[in-house]
Amino acid sequence: MHAQELTADGDPSRVALRWETAGPDGGLFPALDADITLAPAGERAAALTLTGVYRPPPGVAGPGLDRAVVLRCATATIRAFLGHLIEAIAMAGEPGAEAADPQAP
Repeated sequence: MHAQELTADGDPSRVALRWETAGPDGGLFPALDADITLAPAGERAAALTLTGVYRPPPGVAGPGLDRAVVLRCATATIRAFLGHLIEAIAMAGEPGAEAADPQAP
């Protein structure tokens, strides 16, 4: 994962990132270019927002790739990433706990 420095100039904190991984054969899997915003949403709550672009690996299926298939893959990729990110944020507040790696499968 490649990320810019976290900006926390006001209430929301933002980070821009590119998340991609390699498959078992070393080939690229889908990539996610996104801005993540974390903003207060109450005394003990926060709202996490992801705005981004999902990019399938180049040359996998060409221009004829079914949009529904791409949408399902994008949704699964983003949900997996957000799940790992939320877990890492939650664990960061626990004493002695290691944060989850957002790049982990």
